[in-house]
Amino acid sequence: MGKRCAADSVITRQALLDAALDVFAESGCAFATMEMVASRAGMSRGAIYWHFKGRTALLGALLDERRMPVEDLNCAGVDLESAIGKLQAAVEVTLSDPRSRQLCEVLLHKSKLAREDHIISIRLGEAQSRLASQLEIMLNNAVENRQLIADFNILTTIHFFEICFTGLMFECLRKPVECTQKISSVLLWLRATLKSGQEVVI
Repeated sequence: MGKRCAADSVITRQALLDAALDVFAESGCAFATMEMVASRAGMSRGAIYWHFKGRTALLGALLDERRMPVEDLNCAGVDLESAIGKLQAAVEVTLSDPRSRQLCEVLLHKSKLAREDHIISIRLGEAQSRLASQLEIMLNNAVENRQLIADFNILTTIHFFEICFTGLMFECLRKPVECTQKISSVLLWLRATLKSGQEVVI
């Protein structure tokens, strides 16, 4: 009986997090309420407060436990062109998968509460750091394999792509119909930048 209760608790908590993602993405962090989440999950207020002390705790748990595909990118031991292909696929899924897209919405929303806004900013920074670390691995591999010139400016390229990706998230959420074109444009820029830094084999 104890194991069943524990399993039911996990299922309930997951359902509440799913409902919270819907509500935070649709209504914005400044306007989402615990009552809205409970209603979306088809549960009582007591059920949600049993698992989460308040809205900030709920938002924190949601951001801690959900990740975007682009954060799970793994470029270790992959050649440059294959790594770029993996990057493009991860970006496309991040901005097209409904749940991942909702997480993007939450990360780019501001909250009226300073603590919540701080939590969101930290989480966005973590996502950017995970992406940056894989880009660094990709570019260092390329330099080591003489696919890029030895003094290729890795840091500047990473910083610029981070800015591009954040802007890409904004634009794709604002104009979903143009998402595919915008992703292609950003990756085209990256390919052109890397091509300009390739070794010349004589």
